[in-house]
Amino acid sequence: MLSRFLLTGDPLTGVHATIETRLGKYEEIDSIPVPMAFSATSDGTKMLEVEITRVEFKDSLPASTFANPM
Repeated sequence: MLSRFLLTGDPLTGVHATIETRLGKYEEIDSIPVPMAFSATSDGTKMLEVEITRVEFKDSLPASTFANPM
């Protein structure tokens, strides 16, 4: 399971920063491991900490949801 990923620089704004996101507190929901908490830091400064209390999956989505818009 993914526990950490890094992004260096923002191609949209041109800002150069190292953003680290950490995922944790995985729970199995409908047999799928889901991270129930994550945090993000920018150049070592904590910017965000989130804890998810509930996750639900829709029974199905129409195929058109994934159609190429072009």
